[in-house]
Amino acid sequence: MDTCLLCWRNDVEIFHQKCGKEAIEVMGIIPRYDGTIIHDCWASYLSYDHCGHRLCDSHLLRELTFVVESNGYLWAEYLKALLQETNAKVSKRNKRKNLVLQSMPAYRNVIEIF
Repeated sequence: MDTCLLCWRNDVEIFHQKCGKEAIEVMGIIPRYDGTIIHDCWASYLSYDHCGHRLCDSHLLRELTFVVESNGYLWAEYLKALLQETNAKVSKRNKRKNLVLQSMPAYRNVIEIF
């Protein structure tokens, strides 16, 4: 029988026989959380509509890499480059590590396409 390991911020480990919504319910964190969760596109996460959702950039880059390597789609290559360039620019900031789209019209135009 397979067992799924669910981790929360690398300090809580819960083993469950299933790796879906049932396991998330047993864990009990997401059902009570009212902030924004950052995750991959696992359908079980997306089933919670009481909290906000944001895709994990590392997972998104991995998915875009697959799309580029397997299909050669140019749009995925452009989006991947945009995410990497944006990350590099934001990472260089000393205090605020966020992107202000109003101050970067070029980024806003590209993002609006998607």
